[in-house]
Amino acid sequence: MKYIIIGAGNELSRYTWFDVIDRNDVYYKEQMYELTGFKKILQKIHCSARINKIINLPFKNRWWKYNELRNIEFNKEFYLVLGDTAFGKSDISYLKMLRENYQVKVIIVLLNPINSISKDLKTEIDKMDRILTTDLQDSSDFNYPYISTVYSKIPIDLKLSNENNTDLFFVGAEKNRLSILLKCFEIFKKNNIMTLFYIFNVKNKHQKYKNEIFYNSYLKYSEILEKVGDTNCIFEVLQNSQTGITYRTMEAVCYNKKLLTNNKNIKKFAFYNPDYIEIFENPEDINIEFIKKRIVVDYGYNNEYSPVNILNYIAEIEVKE
Repeated sequence: MKYIIIGAGNELSRYTWFDVIDRNDVYYKEQMYELTGFKKILQKIHCSARINKIINLPFKNRWWKYNELRNIEFNKEFYLVLGDTAFGKSDISYLKMLRENYQVKVIIVLLNPINSISKDLKTEIDKMDRILTTDLQDSSDFNYPYISTVYSKIPIDLKLSNENNTDLFFVGAEKNRLSILLKCFEIFKKNNIMTLFYIFNVKNKHQKYKNEIFYNSYLKYSEILEKVGDTNCIFEVLQNSQTGITYRTMEAVCYNKKLLTNNKNIKKFAFYNPDYIEIFENPEDINIEFIKKRIVVDYGYNNEYSPVNILNYIAEIEVKE
């Protein structure tokens, strides 16, 4: 078996799959097309799942000469693995060609809840050979096989002592949770918690506490990890109806940081430890002392959620079938 893993064109994708990208049986590509400028925009429109559902545009194969996979000699031994974000940026017509002409199997790993994905994209996802999800509720609702998560612990030098510059660190897009984030921020501020908040995709009119919160200041994932290393506690607020294990949770576990979260399902997580993970339901109920307290944290993580295990799982289920 050989694997092709397509990233979403960002640093986070490379870090997610880091453990396997140098393997001899893995081809890792940052994204399906390395286009820039007008060509990038035109290709995205021409190959859009939403547009092609309305009208099937011709000549999409004209883009294939720019495809990052064009020099691979495909056969039925290949398994092409994409996260949902990478799939949304891919050329579905090219994936269809690989499946039909070379019997390449396309496997989608849903790293986000299905309700955050457009209906048009979900329709295309359901046509692929296998779908895995990291969300417990989606696994139950759609009968997708459940995998806890996919994450590579990066061998970089982080500040992991108890002498941190911040008490609490949050980073993430607004995603319909700005109200609760701001309410929590006000409580932290009132209780003299030293916070570092980065919130993305927030319109100017909704940006409160501009001098204390970083709005729309996007960070590379390596920069996020630096700030993880420099905080006492990671703060997590789930997207609506999300039930899976998030990047914030994995960062806490891999780099031994306390976690404050509203994810009730985290009690089912293998590494749940009430000394290290505090669950809240309402902002008013947040345990301030949990945030302030400095303790030695050690989850005993040993690469249990490495992408190595995902590829092993794919190999196992394919052999059985």
